Amino acid sequence: MAPIETLEKRRLTLNDCQHAVLLSHEAGWNQTIRDWEFMLVHGQGFGFGTTENPLVATALTLPHGHRLAWISMVLVTAACRQRGLATRLMRTCLDSLAERAIRPVLDATDTGRQVYGKIGFVPVYRLQRLIRQTEGHTQTESTPEPHVDIRPISRSDLQTIINLDQPIFGADRSAVLAHLHDRQPGFACFIGEAGRTSQGFIMAREGARAFHLGPVIAENTETAMALTAHVLGKISGPVTIDALDQHERYQSWLKNNGFETQRAFTRMTLKPGTAFDHPGHIYASAGPEFG
Repeated sequence: MAPIETLEKRRLTLNDCQHAVLLSHEAGWNQTIRDWEFMLVHGQGFGFGTTENPLVATALTLPHGHRLAWISMVLVTAACRQRGLATRLMRTCLDSLAERAIRPVLDATDTGRQVYGKIGFVPVYRLQRLIRQTEGHTQTESTPEPHVDIRPISRSDLQTIINLDQPIFGADRSAVLAHLHDRQPGFACFIGEAGRTSQGFIMAREGARAFHLGPVIAENTETAMALTAHVLGKISGPVTIDALDQHERYQSWLKNNGFETQRAFTRMTLKPGTAFDHPGHIYASAGPEFG
């Protein structure tokens, strides 16, 4: 264990991605090197390292436009925990966002919720990380037929999707949506007429341990289920999704179709009393690293 005075705090670059992904794998998280690359290109990462180990702790901010930024990837390697590194990196993230008047948001585990609550974060709502280990399951609840065809999202449809997403999510996450689309275009689809307002959309990405479904944005539960069933039919192997607790029927449908609860998240923000999104139309998030 390196003495704490030998640890150097610094801004992360793309050259750190190989070491950063090892930290997330050590923690059993699902991020890939492509996730880290995107977050470091579009956000700000901070870390501690030593001469022997270039990266022993990280934290990251990912702005969505000029209003909100997600704080994520707060990681410390096992040998360096309980030494205040995560707290120091979190403070660096908060100071960086405060300088730009950007509101911090994060998705906390139950353990993290206690820690973040002590520094002023307040809960907004709960999500459940659900996992389906294999595609072999018995469907116990039928999926309603959508009113119109489910269509693949083309590059020309992206602006329509972004226009639908922005007032619901509460900020401009166009960079995330473009990234997810380009990364897995075969799993990006929507319900609606091409070039017109969509009834909802879904995207997905590969992960280190499981495919991740999300975001799922929909005008109602039937649309969310139809989109999810459509993409699930294309995926083999483990699948995760972070579904909002308030959509009880959607969560029940997922569980009836092979998903089990893995852990809970609490969406938290540093500014209480002001809403920033419309969770009634958010059925699943893009993940705690993207928002």
